Amino acid sequence: MISPVARRYGKAIFNVAEDLDKIEDFVISLTGIGAILSDETIGSYFASPVVSKEDKIKEIANIKDLEQEINKFLVILIEKNRIQYFDEILEYFTVLKMEKEKKIAVSITSAYELSEKTVNLIQDKLKEKLGKDLVVENKIDESLIGGIVIQYGDAILDGSITRQLYEIKQKIKEGK
Repeated sequence: MISPVARRYGKAIFNVAEDLDKIEDFVISLTGIGAILSDETIGSYFASPVVSKEDKIKEIANIKDLEQEINKFLVILIEKNRIQYFDEILEYFTVLKMEKEKKIAVSITSAYELSEKTVNLIQDKLKEKLGKDLVVENKIDESLIGGIVIQYGDAILDGSITRQLYEIKQKIKEGK
Protein backbone atom coordinates (compact mmCIF):
# COMPACT_ATOMS: atom_id res chain seq x y z
CA MET A 1 0.00 0.00 0.00
CA ILE A 2 1.34 3.40 -0.96
CA SER A 3 1.45 5.90 1.90
CA PRO A 4 -0.33 9.28 1.67
CA VAL A 5 3.07 11.02 1.83
CA ALA A 6 4.35 9.04 -1.17
CA ARG A 7 1.12 9.71 -3.07
CA ARG A 8 1.48 13.46 -2.54
CA TYR A 9 5.09 13.58 -3.70
CA GLY A 10 4.49 11.07 -6.50
CA LYS A 11 1.61 13.17 -7.83
CA ALA A 12 3.72 16.32 -7.62
CA ILE A 13 6.63 14.93 -9.65
CA PHE A 14 4.20 13.31 -12.10
CA ASN A 15 2.49 16.66 -12.68
CA VAL A 16 5.87 18.26 -13.40
CA ALA A 17 6.75 15.47 -15.85
CA GLU A 18 3.35 15.79 -17.52
CA ASP A 19 3.62 19.59 -17.81
CA LEU A 20 7.04 19.23 -19.44
CA ASP A 21 5.87 16.32 -21.61
CA LYS A 22 8.75 14.24 -20.21
CA ILE A 23 6.95 11.37 -18.50
CA GLU A 24 9.08 8.68 -20.17
CA ASP A 25 12.31 10.57 -19.47
CA PHE A 26 11.32 10.94 -15.82
CA VAL A 27 10.46 7.23 -15.55
CA ILE A 28 13.93 6.34 -16.78
CA SER A 29 15.66 8.81 -14.46
CA LEU A 30 13.56 7.98 -11.40
CA THR A 31 14.05 4.25 -11.99
CA GLY A 32 17.80 4.82 -12.18
CA ILE A 33 17.75 6.83 -8.96
CA GLY A 34 15.71 4.04 -7.36
CA ALA A 35 18.35 1.52 -8.38
CA ILE A 36 21.08 3.71 -6.91
CA LEU A 37 19.19 4.21 -3.63
CA SER A 38 18.47 0.50 -3.35
CA ASP A 39 22.20 -0.17 -3.01
CA GLU A 40 22.67 -0.98 0.67
CA THR A 41 25.59 1.37 1.22
CA ILE A 42 24.11 4.30 -0.69
CA GLY A 43 20.65 3.77 0.77
CA SER A 44 22.10 3.74 4.29
CA TYR A 45 24.01 6.93 3.56
CA PHE A 46 20.88 8.81 2.47
CA ALA A 47 18.77 7.35 5.30
CA SER A 48 21.34 8.20 7.96
CA PRO A 49 20.44 11.00 10.35
CA VAL A 50 24.18 11.39 11.05
CA VAL A 51 24.93 12.57 7.50
CA SER A 52 23.97 16.22 7.06
CA LYS A 53 21.34 17.27 4.56
CA GLU A 54 23.94 19.48 2.90
CA ASP A 55 26.25 16.49 2.30
CA LYS A 56 23.37 14.46 0.86
CA ILE A 57 22.42 17.33 -1.45
CA LYS A 58 26.05 17.60 -2.63
CA GLU A 59 25.98 13.90 -3.53
CA ILE A 60 22.76 14.38 -5.52
CA ALA A 61 24.46 17.20 -7.43
CA ASN A 62 27.18 14.72 -8.48
CA ILE A 63 24.71 12.54 -10.41
CA LYS A 64 25.36 13.16 -14.10
CA ASP A 65 22.69 13.76 -16.75
CA LEU A 66 19.93 14.28 -14.22
CA GLU A 67 17.03 16.50 -15.25
CA GLN A 68 17.06 19.77 -13.33
CA GLU A 69 13.51 19.15 -12.08
CA ILE A 70 14.39 15.72 -10.71
CA ASN A 71 17.47 17.17 -9.03
CA LYS A 72 15.27 19.80 -7.36
CA PHE A 73 12.76 17.11 -6.41
CA LEU A 74 15.44 14.99 -4.73
CA VAL A 75 16.70 18.04 -2.85
CA ILE A 76 13.16 18.66 -1.57
CA LEU A 77 12.88 15.02 -0.47
CA ILE A 78 16.14 15.35 1.44
CA GLU A 79 15.25 18.71 2.98
CA LYS A 80 11.86 17.41 4.12
CA ASN A 81 13.28 14.07 5.36
CA ARG A 82 11.21 12.16 2.81
CA ILE A 83 13.90 10.32 0.84
CA GLN A 84 12.92 7.06 2.60
CA TYR A 85 9.64 7.22 0.65
CA PHE A 86 11.40 7.18 -2.72
CA ASP A 87 10.43 3.60 -3.68
CA GLU A 88 6.78 4.29 -2.91
CA ILE A 89 6.94 7.61 -4.77
CA LEU A 90 8.34 5.83 -7.82
CA GLU A 91 5.65 3.15 -7.53
CA TYR A 92 2.91 5.80 -7.41
CA PHE A 93 4.48 7.70 -10.32
CA THR A 94 4.27 4.46 -12.32
CA VAL A 95 0.63 3.99 -11.29
CA LEU A 96 -0.20 7.52 -12.48
CA LYS A 97 1.64 6.92 -15.76
CA MET A 98 -0.34 3.75 -16.34
CA GLU A 99 -3.61 5.52 -15.48
CA LYS A 100 -2.79 8.21 -18.02
CA GLU A 101 -2.19 5.47 -20.59
CA LYS A 102 -5.49 3.82 -19.52
CA LYS A 103 -3.60 0.80 -18.18
CA ILE A 104 -3.60 -0.95 -14.84
CA ALA A 105 -1.13 -3.37 -13.25
CA VAL A 106 -2.69 -6.68 -12.32
CA SER A 107 -1.11 -9.53 -10.38
CA ILE A 108 -2.62 -12.99 -10.81
CA THR A 109 -1.33 -15.47 -8.25
CA SER A 110 -2.22 -19.15 -8.39
CA ALA A 111 -1.05 -22.36 -6.76
CA TYR A 112 0.10 -23.70 -10.12
CA GLU A 113 0.70 -22.41 -13.62
CA LEU A 114 -2.56 -21.43 -15.29
CA SER A 115 -3.31 -22.39 -18.87
CA GLU A 116 -3.14 -19.67 -21.48
CA LYS A 117 -6.89 -20.05 -22.01
CA THR A 118 -7.58 -19.44 -18.30
CA VAL A 119 -5.27 -16.42 -18.14
CA ASN A 120 -6.90 -14.94 -21.25
CA LEU A 121 -10.37 -15.49 -19.77
CA ILE A 122 -9.37 -13.74 -16.53
CA GLN A 123 -7.76 -10.89 -18.48
CA ASP A 124 -10.83 -10.44 -20.69
CA LYS A 125 -13.18 -10.30 -17.67
CA LEU A 126 -10.94 -7.87 -15.79
CA LYS A 127 -10.47 -5.66 -18.85
CA GLU A 128 -14.23 -5.56 -19.29
CA LYS A 129 -14.79 -4.76 -15.58
CA LEU A 130 -12.03 -2.16 -15.27
CA GLY A 131 -12.25 -0.61 -18.73
CA LYS A 132 -8.47 -0.44 -19.03
CA ASP A 133 -5.69 -2.33 -20.72
CA LEU A 134 -3.93 -4.67 -18.32
CA VAL A 135 -0.27 -5.11 -17.53
CA VAL A 136 -0.36 -8.61 -16.08
CA GLU A 137 2.14 -10.35 -13.85
CA ASN A 138 1.50 -14.05 -13.26
CA LYS A 139 2.87 -15.54 -10.04
CA ILE A 140 2.86 -19.01 -8.56
CA ASP A 141 2.42 -19.52 -4.82
CA GLU A 142 1.95 -23.17 -3.89
CA SER A 143 0.79 -22.18 -0.39
CA LEU A 144 -2.54 -21.11 -1.91
CA ILE A 145 -3.35 -24.82 -2.40
CA GLY A 146 -5.78 -23.93 -5.21
CA GLY A 147 -7.78 -21.04 -6.63
CA ILE A 148 -6.38 -17.62 -7.49
CA VAL A 149 -5.69 -14.23 -5.95
CA ILE A 150 -6.03 -11.17 -8.17
CA GLN A 151 -4.58 -7.82 -7.14
CA TYR A 152 -4.99 -4.48 -8.88
CA GLY A 153 -4.74 -1.00 -7.44
CA ASP A 154 -5.79 -1.30 -3.81
CA ALA A 155 -8.17 -4.20 -4.53
CA ILE A 156 -7.56 -7.85 -3.70
CA LEU A 157 -9.87 -10.59 -4.95
CA ASP A 158 -8.96 -13.70 -2.98
CA GLY A 159 -10.50 -16.90 -4.31
CA SER A 160 -7.81 -19.18 -2.93
CA ILE A 161 -8.42 -22.43 -1.09
CA THR A 162 -6.17 -21.12 1.69
CA ARG A 163 -8.52 -18.16 2.21
CA GLN A 164 -11.60 -20.38 2.14
CA LEU A 165 -10.08 -22.71 4.75
CA TYR A 166 -9.26 -19.71 6.91
CA GLU A 167 -12.87 -18.49 6.73
CA ILE A 168 -14.18 -21.95 7.67
CA LYS A 169 -11.76 -22.03 10.60
CA GLN A 170 -13.00 -18.61 11.78
CA LYS A 171 -16.64 -19.75 11.57
CA ILE A 172 -15.86 -22.85 13.63
CA LYS A 173 -14.10 -20.70 16.25
CA GLU A 174 -17.13 -18.41 16.40
CA GLY A 175 -19.42 -21.40 16.73
CA LYS A 176 -21.42 -20.73 13.57
